[in-house]
Amino acid sequence: MGCGLALGQFETRGQFTASHRPYSIAVGDFNHDGILDLAVATACCPNGGVYILLGNGDGTFKPGMYYSAGISPTSVVAADFDHDGDLDLAVANSLSDYVSILLGNGEGHFAPARRVPPLPRPRPAFPAATSMAMVGSIW
Repeated sequence: MGCGLALGQFETRGQFTASHRPYSIAVGDFNHDGILDLAVATACCPNGGVYILLGNGDGTFKPGMYYSAGISPTSVVAADFDHDGDLDLAVANSLSDYVSILLGNGEGHFAPARRVPPLPRPRPAFPAATSMAMVGSIW
């Protein structure tokens, strides 16, 4: 992970563990502290999940918290899907026909993943927050 310096350069701040085979990162303030946090989709263990790394505000992160998210998660996007003011996560599972939704509680923690009903082929790969409008209809 690097922090931006002048002239397009980055300063290395360290490496942060989020399991192996990370595929995608979403950035947001998951605990309302004004510091950016990371959600890392990882297709490991054997089903995979999302690691949440809460930011310290100096370019480093606290140890990751793991959340199961489905079969082979390859992409994650953060948005407020349930309109409660807290960021939630949508995770595309590349070896299934569904997207998992993890609702955030505003303190950096997430509820267990809920599956959005099966989607038409091709299988989900890279969800976009703007394409997730149908999520509200499943709650």
